Amino acid sequence: MASLNLQRNSEVFLSTVDLLNGAAVTAMTPENTWKLEVLAGFAMTSSAATQDITSLESGTTPDRSQQRFNTAINPVDWNFQVYLRPTGVLTGAAADGTTAATTQTGNVKPVADWFMWQSLVSNTAPADGSTEQSIWTSGGKLQTTTVAAGAGSHATRSNFSTAQENHLYFKLDNVVYQVSNSTVNGVTVDAGIEEIATSTWSGFGTTMKELTGTPRDNAISVFGGVLNDGSSVTANSNASEHSVTAHYHPFNQMNVAGSIGTNSFIKNRLSAIEFHHKATAAASDRNSSSQLRHLALITITISHILHQKNWPLLTSLLVSLQVLVQSLVRLPCIFVLEILSLLDSYVTSLKIHVQLLHKLQTLT
Repeated sequence: MASLNLQRNSEVFLSTVDLLNGAAVTAMTPENTWKLEVLAGFAMTSSAATQDITSLESGTTPDRSQQRFNTAINPVDWNFQVYLRPTGVLTGAAADGTTAATTQTGNVKPVADWFMWQSLVSNTAPADGSTEQSIWTSGGKLQTTTVAAGAGSHATRSNFSTAQENHLYFKLDNVVYQVSNSTVNGVTVDAGIEEIATSTWSGFGTTMKELTGTPRDNAISVFGGVLNDGSSVTANSNASEHSVTAHYHPFNQMNVAGSIGTNSFIKNRLSAIEFHHKATAAASDRNSSSQLRHLALITITISHILHQKNWPLLTSLLVSLQVLVQSLVRLPCIFVLEILSLLDSYVTSLKIHVQLLHKLQTLT
């Protein structure tokens, strides 16, 4: 009898480590692998387009058959929702310190899903190999401009042409799927007077595959579950030591000033938006007589904030060309000539697209 995978038992992780292509289990650490406590309703979908080719060959060995080929493998679409949880890590410092509002890696990480925000707006990956590298600056600020490296903050720029590619792992009970080369495309932040603030993330990936064999055992050894040999292992969550191997960083906890604490929730009972009318951000809101004149405060009961990248995708077209070319060797000559004429139009449009992206990158 087939077993059921309950959505409430599902877990999602983001990592810079690629288990599918042979990375070792020891490569995963709390500095490059993070858990996302997703709410109900998450999804990941992958589809492909096919083309049927009919063969009507005559002769001494006639061939009356039909073959089906994949002509396009579309990007994986994924989305999930998490609570927006502040951590209290607002100050950058040296690693392994216990200064107030700092964490063990020394990086600024004001919210539990800080790495998702960084993947959305920056060209700097949240981890370089085994070392965490947050671009958030002291005060819990995330700037979408070119920023130099500082204390607990790495350099970043927002005018980049190629999105970050990390890896998402969806663990459904004991079945683990890896969405390779995942790119964050957008986020929606919702908060209401009777609601807890949430972030809804969406994006793309190149492939979605179920992990089997050694890659699956490596994933289960970190995320917890039942190994291929039937033995059970517990999840290796660690918020206190940032460099321990075969572990991940939890979503609900953070090491702040040397002490493990639980991340809070944003309960939007009554919020407000401030509008500052002044020449620069550093200018005072008060005039020469110390009177408050350049600040307007608007009370809100519901907020909906959307940040969308709208990445142009070449994945389907590139994979379509690759699959078609690989299929040509299996077809009679007459079909090859017909498909080559179609490929010519695809290649022309692809060249124009790539030249346009290159031009835009040069201009920026």
